Order: sequence, then C-alpha cells, then structure tokens
Amino acid sequence: MKNTLLLAFVFILVSCSDNSIAFKVGKKINSITPIEERTLEPTGTLFGSFLDGVWGINCIVDDSLAILSLRNADDFCFRALSLYDYRYLDFLAKGRGPGEVIAAFFSTKKTEKDRTFLDITAINERLLLSIDLNETLNEGYAIITETDELVYGSMFSFHVRDKILSEVVNDEDIYSMKIYEKDGEVVRIDQIYGDKEYLAAYQPLFNSTRMIKPDGSKLSLSMFYFDEINIYDIEGDNHLTISTSQRLNDGTTIKDAISHGRMGDHYYYLDQDVTDESIFALYYDCEVSESSERSSSTIHVFSWDGQLKAVYHIDEPLIDIAITDDESTLYGITAEEILYRYDL
Repeated sequence: MKNTLLLAFVFILVSCSDNSIAFKVGKKINSITPIEERTLEPTGTLFGSFLDGVWGINCIVDDSLAILSLRNADDFCFRALSLYDYRYLDFLAKGRGPGEVIAAFFSTKKTEKDRTFLDITAINERLLLSIDLNETLNEGYAIITETDELVYGSMFSFHVRDKILSEVVNDEDIYSMKIYEKDGEVVRIDQIYGDKEYLAAYQPLFNSTRMIKPDGSKLSLSMFYFDEINIYDIEGDNHLTISTSQRLNDGTTIKDAISHGRMGDHYYYLDQDVTDESIFALYYDCEVSESSERSSSTIHVFSWDGQLKAVYHIDEPLIDIAITDDESTLYGITAEEILYRYDL
C-alpha cells in the first residue's frame, strides 16, 4: 500500500466559525453532513496476469497509467500499467546496492515541465530516490535523477520544495517529523508522541497513511484505529483534525490508548489519495475482527480546510485507492487483485 507504516501525532485541533478556521488547542471540526452523497457503480473492471502479485495502487499518471506496488515479485518493487492496452513495465530492482532496494516505499509524485517524477524512500540505503517516470518507461529500467541522504531512522520521506520531510523513528527521536535542508541541516523538528518503552509495544497502534498536497504546503495523515483525518501545515503551525463520527465519546485518543495499554477495536481510515483540491479517504468503520469479511467500501472526500465535500458508497471491498489529478476518475483495487474504475 502507498502509506502503511508507523506514525502518531500530538493532536492540535481546530474550531470553525463564520466559514473561517480559527486554530485552537482542544477543538476539532466534526464534519457530519456531506455536500454530496451517492452510490458509485464501477464503469470498468480489470483483472488478469498484469495484476498478479499487486499489493496496492499508488497513483494515476496522466489519466492513463497506474503505478502499482508489488507484493510477490522477486526482482522489482513497482509496476507501471497502461490503462489503455494493459502493457506494463516493472521497475526499481530489489537488492542492496545504490539504485536497488530491499525495502522501498512510494512517497509521492510530482510533475515538472510535463515530466512526472516519483519520490521513493529506500530505507536500507537511507536514501530518497527521485525517479523520472517518463525516462524509466522509455528505457525500460528505473532512471534515478536525484539521490538524497536521509537522517538516521527515516521512514517515509518526501521532497517538499527545496527541503526534505521525513518521518523518523529511532531511539532518540521516537516518533517525529523532521524538515531539513538537503545538506542535512535540520530546520524544524516536531516531536510526536511516545517514550522509548512504547516504541515496540505500540507499533500496531500507529499504523497510518500520509500524503503530501501536490503544492507541498500540507500533509494529510490518518490512522487505522482513530476516526479522524489530520492536516498539518508543513512549514507552519496550523494543525487541523476532522471527524465524521456521530457517536458520543467516540474513538480512543492516542493518549488514552497508551495510558490504558489498549488499541481500539475498530478500523477507520485505511488509505487515501490527494489532489490540489481534495483528500479522498477510504473509510472502513468496522470491527477489526470483521475487516476481512467486508463486502463494501466508503470514500470520504474532504477539502483541505476540513469541509466534508462528498461521501461515496461502493459495493466493492477496496483496500487501496487512487484519484486522477482532475478528480474525474477514482480507481480502487481489492485484495483479490481486481482493479475497478469509477467515473465521478
């Protein structure tokens, strides 16, 4: 999946008044009524050998190419699949040397001068690789155009304008986000939550997904066990929490979960994808014990200022989603390796 790893934040929440957002500690936006709510029917279904071993769908490029992460492949980490003729190319070799990885995580895509680049975190090499997708498709192997060294303990990392944003997990930092110059000079550190004793014991608690807004200004974060979406200004102090819950006292907070030594019994947000205008979040809201028996899905669509724009009900049990840049088409994949298309 595009973003399933460990992370937790001390929540700084928001309140809303007169259509403007005032950021205050201890408040959050409770978005209950969507502007639009409807059921989506698939307008296309793909399955076949080109989806064998696929774990998730990372992004859609130019409305014609799906970037998929591979689960069972022996030699490569990613697959570029044409949505027109279903030809595909596997790229980024598995290994231990420069340009090869034993643990790679897709971070984000960016477009510059009509070219698309993928930022990928190579944890074993402690590097952030920028891959020119256009040249990769032309040459038939990964063309790495930029290689930046990451700080010790970096997990998911992103190029953000001229800096690097890294999620850091180690004995010194525990859980934190660091923004630093490419020469390694740290320009901002946000300590997150936890003491050393929690690092191993509560890893499942912090399973999360995170996405960068295409203009590099905001980070969207969600966690499996918490019924909310968190939005952070990357180089500012504004933090926004959105919840669609209508239940009183719903959702265990991180602080409560750690102090009581327990996780929640529900899965909430499993995956998300973002555009300049919106956050598309795959919502479970089911008991953990029943997650493998799901028969449908729900998509919540938020604006970056916390408004619930739409709720889409889907009859297929998706595990991963991706949206086109113009928000005209949603793609989702199931655990059975079936790729669905929905026209919005």
